[in-house]
Amino acid sequence: MVEDLGFTLATAHFQPCDVIIFGMYMMHSTASNLTDRYRISIDTHYQLAGEAKDERFFFGPDGTWPGNFYNLGATYTPTAELRKQWGCD
Repeated sequence: MVEDLGFTLATAHFQPCDVIIFGMYMMHSTASNLTDRYRISIDTHYQLAGEAKDERFFFGPDGTWPGNFYNLGATYTPTAELRKQWGCD
């Protein structure tokens, strides 16, 4: 993607309690968590009251939360199980 789209790739190391703030158009990712410890992140979104509501971030009338569209149908395997599959134990 860096070569195809001309992005600049940057890396950084963070410690517990570090905070990083992205604009809503910042493409970002993280390396796979290969430890046996949880990695916790919190996403908080702000917008002007007059802007159209992004339905991904609001509960529906029936009380369900649709989540982000790219997570629909996703399944998750616990990190401990993945480490066993990968031979990392």
